[in-house]
Amino acid sequence: MRPQLAFVVLACLALLAVPACGGGGGKRANQEPIASISPYFEHGFVAAVMRFDGSSSVDPDGRVVGWAWSFGDGSTGEGAVANHRYAAVGVYVVQLTVRDDSGASGVTQSTVRVRSEDEFPAYQMLDLGTLGGAKSDGLAINAVGQVTGYAQTADGYDHAFIVAVGQSMIDLSPEGSERSFSRGTAINDAGQVTGSAGGNAFLATPGQPMVGLGVLVGDHCSEGLDVNASGQVVGFSGGTATSCDLAHSHAFEATPGQPLIDLLGGRYGAAHAINDAGQVAGSAARADGKYSHAFVTAADGTAVDLGTLGGEWSYGSDINNAGQVTGNAQTADGDPHAFVAGTGQPMIDLGTLGGRSSDGLAINDSGQVTGVAQLGGYYHAFVAGAGQAMIDLGTLGGRFSGGYDINIVGQVTGISETADGSLHAFVAADGQPMIDLGTLGERFSWGRAINDAGQVTGLFGASELEGRAFLATPITLLFSQLIDSTAAVPVASGLIPLVTAAQTGYEDKDLPTSCERLGQYDVAVTERTPGQIPEFDADRLLSQSSAIAGELDCP
Repeated sequence: MRPQLAFVVLACLALLAVPACGGGGGKRANQEPIASISPYFEHGFVAAVMRFDGSSSVDPDGRVVGWAWSFGDGSTGEGAVANHRYAAVGVYVVQLTVRDDSGASGVTQSTVRVRSEDEFPAYQMLDLGTLGGAKSDGLAINAVGQVTGYAQTADGYDHAFIVAVGQSMIDLSPEGSERSFSRGTAINDAGQVTGSAGGNAFLATPGQPMVGLGVLVGDHCSEGLDVNASGQVVGFSGGTATSCDLAHSHAFEATPGQPLIDLLGGRYGAAHAINDAGQVAGSAARADGKYSHAFVTAADGTAVDLGTLGGEWSYGSDINNAGQVTGNAQTADGDPHAFVAGTGQPMIDLGTLGGRSSDGLAINDSGQVTGVAQLGGYYHAFVAGAGQAMIDLGTLGGRFSGGYDINIVGQVTGISETADGSLHAFVAADGQPMIDLGTLGERFSWGRAINDAGQVTGLFGASELEGRAFLATPITLLFSQLIDSTAAVPVASGLIPLVTAAQTGYEDKDLPTSCERLGQYDVAVTERTPGQIPEFDADRLLSQSSAIAGELDCP
């Protein structure tokens, strides 16, 4: 739900002394348990045993005593941990219902894609182009693969756009504003885009002119940061007569056809994300104006202060459709830690990777969080959740990485340093190696957002300042194509294998079993690297091939 520009606001509001939101959730007699499935599977194979673990489910004021599973194919199961085999290829929604010792229940879902053993997932990265200029950037993507962001025109101005595969990029700026700047920061599944145009927040609906949302009374500029399924927009309004100064911003909510609503009653702050139920998450200053606190709006629209982890401040970055908020908060020791919190739920410290700090940047509808956490002198991307230990997603061979968005099946996208010091976009999931999405021949790429189908948008180019928007889409090859030197695999144009044989669990029986076939296999892998696909994991494939050759006593 969160636009990937939220990290920009994050940097700005880190310096901000903005207001305390009022309100406070009263404690219920019995709080519902929080269901959690760990790990979350991106895919499995027909007839293979898949393990589903619900033991990380927690009850804030008691204990979980029952686990009921529905595997999406008509089968059910019970217990904290359940094993299941799928009989057919398909996409299945797995649902876990947990029950606490007072009879209350909580539900969560996860999606699993079941493939045949010969299928090999891959990504293909496409250049989305520009509006006639040299640069563009993909900032957000919706469920059907429509991307928004900004692109340079032939006159050198950045304009908000919307684009999808097979379609031309559409300039969202209204007629007569050719020599002004705009950008799209978020898009909903209906294709409605919000962002900023000429210093004011806007909502652009397909087939209709862009609508300016204006500013709050006394403010000078505004920007829409997120839009939900109903077209409700949230963001910040503020600034001075000479600049759009975030240090004096106010959190707003806007409904099409209605004036902006100040969510904090005049206090400083910003609304960063809104879910489909209309709940808003963001940050607002305490009453003394010294520090900011994360907030979430309750059912009646009032802002509820989410508190801290024992320190002075907190910051709300994103909210899911269950009303769970993530961000970071100061601990009693003065360190910033990623958290999960919600109305009527205590703030939960997600911990770190052994360092002193972490930051939650995005949360999916299953309650999984991604962001950055300190490990030694650098930061790594992570996945974590309430009751689930923080998992290091690693890097692409370099020193650092960062997770910026996460989808319903737990796939994360972001940016990582590689072994040669360049920065590449990646896709990673809990328990799976980080996958390099490539750069289309350049040295730089950054995954900004990922949808539930696994499509990624972001930026690629010589550097962050000289890039173009991309869309990376999952496709499926046959494994036999990848081990056949005569197969016409479209390895050019940005096709990157998502996983290797070793990563998917293919054993000897799935690889060539004769010395002659092994030779063909090695040639096929070698010819595809490094010229055509620098990111292809040839070493891993060739290492496994060498091990089989040793077992077969090949010359």
